[in-house]
Amino acid sequence: MPPLRRQRARAAAERVRDNPWMAVGVALVTVVGLVLTILAIWFPSVLNDDNPPLELGDTGKVGPYSVTLSNVKCNQGLKDVTPRLRKLLEKEIAETGAKIPKGQFCIVRVYLRNDGNSSLFDTPNARIDVRINYYPASGGDTGTVQKPFFPDERIQATYYFDIPKDVSPTALRFAWPKRNGFDALVFKL
Repeated sequence: MPPLRRQRARAAAERVRDNPWMAVGVALVTVVGLVLTILAIWFPSVLNDDNPPLELGDTGKVGPYSVTLSNVKCNQGLKDVTPRLRKLLEKEIAETGAKIPKGQFCIVRVYLRNDGNSSLFDTPNARIDVRINYYPASGGDTGTVQKPFFPDERIQATYYFDIPKDVSPTALRFAWPKRNGFDALVFKL
């Protein structure tokens, strides 16, 4: 590094060291940026304001997928989940003593079609909205599929949401990362 640059860098470091408010300002800007990123991920009004919510039976596009909402059943218990998921949940109950579900399961079945040009191993992220809170999917086909998902292939995926007992979900949201943000798809429940 040339001496002039080194001297300028040293002077800048001394200014930051001598002025703790500058460090606080940098930290504050970083936190605000992180909060805005999280809001953009989880609130589709920030992402997809121009797309009206879809309903049961409708098909929408998120990332490389076409998603068709086929069924939503709430007020479900541990006995209503797949045997594979039940075994995992029962193991968690035995190890941690956790109460599962904490309230009720909402079981959501969708059809996913790979509209992309390559095989996929991931499913879209999903969450369910209840009043002003949201709950991410807690089991089922969340995150990955069992085998490669080829272009033009259509599969049925099941998502499980553990939500409070005496509430009804208002929306189902899917998100898929893209280059400068996220694609979002909203189903009204």
